[in-house]
Amino acid sequence: MSSVFSTAPADSLNQARDSWLAKDKAAHFLCSALLTGAGAWIHSINHNHGLGQDIRFGAGFAFILGLAKEGRDMVQPRNRWSWKDLAANLAGIALAVILLDVW
Repeated sequence: MSSVFSTAPADSLNQARDSWLAKDKAAHFLCSALLTGAGAWIHSINHNHGLGQDIRFGAGFAFILGLAKEGRDMVQPRNRWSWKDLAANLAGIALAVILLDVW
């Protein structure tokens, strides 16, 4: 019996899609970076707590949405949880945090 968090691919299509260089990883990276920035911007409009808290909110917002996406993938037929997707999400969040901090 395999675990729902198994890194073994469900089939060859999923294996190809879960490559580190797949378009899917670029989409995860870019969306997480944009969601971090958008979350920070929305937080800054509604609150006056400073840039650090805005960035933390944006990063948390993007991370939670990434987790939710992987949770949704886990229960869909012919799809699965991907640690590589989460890594791409974290890389996008990290880039956005760095850019927002130096901007």
